[in-house]
Parts: sequence; structure tokens; C-alpha cells
Amino acid sequence: MKLRALLVALVAAGATFGVAAQPVAAAPKPFSKKEVTVTRAWNAPATVAGVRYARHKGYDRVVVDLKGPFPGYTIRWVKKLISDGSGMPYNVKGKAFLEVRLGWARAHTDAGKPTWAGGPIYKADLGNLTRVVRTGDYEGYVTIGLALKKKAGFRVLEQKQPDRIVIDVAH
Repeated sequence: MKLRALLVALVAAGATFGVAAQPVAAAPKPFSKKEVTVTRAWNAPATVAGVRYARHKGYDRVVVDLKGPFPGYTIRWVKKLISDGSGMPYNVKGKAFLEVRLGWARAHTDAGKPTWAGGPIYKADLGNLTRVVRTGDYEGYVTIGLALKKKAGFRVLEQKQPDRIVIDVAH
């Protein structure tokens, strides 16, 4: 009788036998057209190791690969993509432009060698994303422009191992 009472108590308390609890996957972040800002301390610079992009069902994904700590960042709508330092506009096709500004970050080594090869304009031609533009690596900031066919919602994710910032832009 005591064993039966113990088993009933354990089941009532939510115990399970031989079945591990499965983690519940977090619901994906919603898409929004609102500016995103994340502030972090400026301890050591993050290094942009590269940027890649691909089309997915319903959205285009831009991945900023990082080495070092996660930087702070702002992702906002701009009228044009402008080169940091010179202030000159980039002549890229697009009806809408997202600026991704990483701060305390760099896209070069201590010797000044670029860590993100090619560019500054990278052809994408995906569902909405037409071009990725390295608009700056200047005074502690790396700025990346996304040229789009239309203004659409986006979401930002931080992922680890490897460290990266992910920007999904709806089609």
C-alpha cells in the first residue's frame, strides 16, 4: 500500500519514468519594420569574418559571421547607402535600404588586411535582397547595407558556436 501511495504521489507531482523532458523550441521572432538597437560595452572589438546570404521560403537570410565578442548594433531604414568616411553614396539598385551598423567592430586585421574579402558590392538577387554592400569599416564601426526590392519586415537573431548575427528579411 505504501508503494502505491508513493507512486501516486510521484505521478501527481509530475514525475516521469524513463522519459527525458524534451526542450520546447522557442517560437520564431516576428518580422517587423521597426529599427532594432542593441547596446553593449566596448571592451574588445568584434571582427567581421564574413557575410553570407541565401534565399529561404518567405524570407532572405543575411548572416554576419563574427570572431570575438558580440558587438552592439543598430539596424535601421535609410534613404541611401552611404560610404562611411567619405560620405559618398553607393549607386545600387533598390527601392528600400537597411543599414546594419556594428559598433565596436572591425572588418580588418591588426595589420590592416580585410577579413571580409571582395566587394564592396556583392550581388545577391534573391527574393527581396538584391545587393549586400560593405559601406564601412571606420573608427570602430562596420556598416553593411542591404539593398531590397521593397520595404519589408525583418527580424534579428544572435546565434552562437559559431557566433553570428542573423538578419531575416521578408519577401
